[in-house]
Amino acid sequence: MNVCSANEEIVKVKRSSESDVARLQAAARKAEMQVQSLEQTIEQKASSCSAWLGLASSSLAFLKPFKSLNVFFAVHSVRAVLA
Repeated sequence: MNVCSANEEIVKVKRSSESDVARLQAAARKAEMQVQSLEQTIEQKASSCSAWLGLASSSLAFLKPFKSLNVFFAVHSVRAVLA
């Protein structure tokens, strides 16, 4: 193998490794963007769950005073049916 063909082989290997590095960097950037997108989705869903939880808590707090009335009416309804 002469010096000229050895240098050509070195250039070929260098180009190949540069191409591999560029491909891997692009894949890493794509993966980072996917992670960011998933993190945003998680934040949005957590916010939505928090909003629904607040609504449910408010609804239960609103209905709490009527709980005893529901039991009262339910008992009297059963008595009326049984009578």
